[in-house]
Amino acid sequence: MAYTLGTTRRGKALTLSAEERSRHVHIVGASGTGKSKLMESMIRQDILAGRGLCLIDPHGTLADAIVQFCASRGLQSARRIHVMEPADAAWSVGFNPLRLDGVTEAAARVDAMVNACAQVWGGENTSSTPLLKKCLRAVFYALAVREQTLLEAVELINSTDPRATRRLLTENLPDYVFDSLWRDFNGLSRREFAEQFASTNNRLIEFLSSPIVRRIVGQREHALDLKQVMDNGEILIVNLAPRASLSPDNARLLGTLLTSELFLLALARDSDMARRRPFYLYVDECYDYLTGDIERMLDQTRKFGLHLVLAHQRLGQLRDRSEAIYNGVMGGGQTKIVFGGLEDDDAEIMARQIMRDSFNLERPKHVLDKPVVVDEVPFWLESESESEGDTRSNSVSYSSATTETSGTAESTSEQYEVFEYASPEQRGMTLGTGRFTGSAMTTGTSESEGYATTRSRTLGRAQTLKPIRVTMPTAVYSLEEEIHAAIVKLRELPQRVAVLKRRGRTATRVRTPEIKASLAGPELIEKFVSTARLASPYLSPTAVVDAEIHARQTELIEGKVAGTPDATDEQFWHKE
Repeated sequence: MAYTLGTTRRGKALTLSAEERSRHVHIVGASGTGKSKLMESMIRQDILAGRGLCLIDPHGTLADAIVQFCASRGLQSARRIHVMEPADAAWSVGFNPLRLDGVTEAAARVDAMVNACAQVWGGENTSSTPLLKKCLRAVFYALAVREQTLLEAVELINSTDPRATRRLLTENLPDYVFDSLWRDFNGLSRREFAEQFASTNNRLIEFLSSPIVRRIVGQREHALDLKQVMDNGEILIVNLAPRASLSPDNARLLGTLLTSELFLLALARDSDMARRRPFYLYVDECYDYLTGDIERMLDQTRKFGLHLVLAHQRLGQLRDRSEAIYNGVMGGGQTKIVFGGLEDDDAEIMARQIMRDSFNLERPKHVLDKPVVVDEVPFWLESESESEGDTRSNSVSYSSATTETSGTAESTSEQYEVFEYASPEQRGMTLGTGRFTGSAMTTGTSESEGYATTRSRTLGRAQTLKPIRVTMPTAVYSLEEEIHAAIVKLRELPQRVAVLKRRGRTATRVRTPEIKASLAGPELIEKFVSTARLASPYLSPTAVVDAEIHARQTELIEGKVAGTPDATDEQFWHKE
């Protein structure tokens, strides 16, 4: 039962096992990234493998593509296929969410109905609106045990009750609590009753004012038996595309009631049947059709063979509905398929959830790599040098000097004669004068020349330590940087490429298959749809449905209601 999801980067086929599908598939990605085509591929494989499934499509394009595929293969003769198009004015499918099947308790069915209605009517928390909750429970219980449809709620919430229909439907209820509750309601004056049921009246009338909706929820004999659809492995295609005759709110409530019904009935499946015939529920734009108990439902229904494929565009769509729905889908859809185009916040959340085990906090930043000394080893250094040189010198010197002298000389001398014992006596005096002049000149020249040649050679050897250098990273990527890288990868995924995360396995990049349009023209498609309508016990012409509803209303007027005492003309209450 393995399902081929696509191929890896190396071209290897990537499959989902039955166990991985049983843990529910959660698909998220921006519009146009390939979600719908992936779902179409999955549905095609399920159909060809004989598996039962239900598709709830709010846009209609995927539903139309599956109808075209079935028509091209002529599957109407091999499989029972139900095509539910609420906006179809000619044919109507019956759906009675109040039908008791003998297995599901009335209280459980009523709770499912209350949760579905409250979720659609503004996502209300019924715990904070106890009056609405009480009134809805009272209405739904009375209709269920009297084997009526949601259409008859109009009779229960009418404050005037001109035909005493309320008494007929609410008197002597089998449950003591609800019987007591209706006795209290019926004891109110018209004004008090209208005040009590004002909110309930407004919401139900808005829903039931559509003729198309009345035909769908007003059928009893030909209403969908979703347990049989699951156990028999049938195909249900629900096209909820809004039309002029079907408002988005009404389409959303129908889809929510359908998913709630499938959840409820899945819990009543036999375990052997669930194992032999698993059933797959595909819900596009799933946030519109889920209730606050989705987490519990996802956990329980997988044990009974109901496996979901939930798709949407943004995580905020889940949160806008409620935190319970957000937590339920994020935690319950354990097989994740994430396409590109996500907003930053969504990409970060999904990156943390599906790519955490691939974060490598030891991944080096190579742009910051540097050489690092990691060791030193002994190393001998040897040197050898040899030099040779020639020296030549040549010098010439020249010198010249000139010397000149001149002078004047003058001398005087006196002569004395000395006698013993007498004073000296001057005898004569000589006076002389002279003048001289001289000059000298010297000249010298010298020249020298020299030549020398030298040669030398030196040898050396010494030991030292040689450093061992290795280029190594100096920094690693932080957790924030790893998350940022994952965000970029998710946001920039090309079309038809997604990241698959399976429980206990590393996230894998996958390229989904290219789906070509099925070869079926308008005539072949119309023939297929007509054949499928005639073969389905749950689809009837609108004229037949209108006649059935009219007949039941006549029975109600005449007091022919299952499980009620005989009607009388006695006035029930007319308190003002």
